[in-house]
Amino acid sequence: MKCLIINGSAKKNGNTAKIIDEFIKNYNGDIDIVNSFRNVSPCIDCGYCKDNTKCCINDDFSKIVLDDYQTVVIVSPIYMSNLPGPMMSLISRFNYLYNNKVYLNRTAQYKAKKGVLLLLGGVMIYLII
Repeated sequence: MKCLIINGSAKKNGNTAKIIDEFIKNYNGDIDIVNSFRNVSPCIDCGYCKDNTKCCINDDFSKIVLDDYQTVVIVSPIYMSNLPGPMMSLISRFNYLYNNKVYLNRTAQYKAKKGVLLLLGGVMIYLII
């Protein structure tokens, strides 16, 4: 089985990387990793997808929308109850699906996939006196 892991952390050796390493050790199959901080640009609302069936930005987002993965794993830290900005930017790139549906009357059909969502959070308490 082919698996795509979307890493939402900026830290190369942080807790998110440790969780990914543990997942990889226990997964039996091919794995591709996309790092949302380094390899995926945000949507720029250029309107290209209103006339075309894909996004015009050429980066690792094209790997994410490929239909050859049986499993998709999203691993991300949570900062102040939110995903990191680059992960939100990655999510914004799915605007092209909406625009394809509205402007081109085209609905993308994807094979069923297994999904895993791993979110890491910590709490720091500051006491100001």
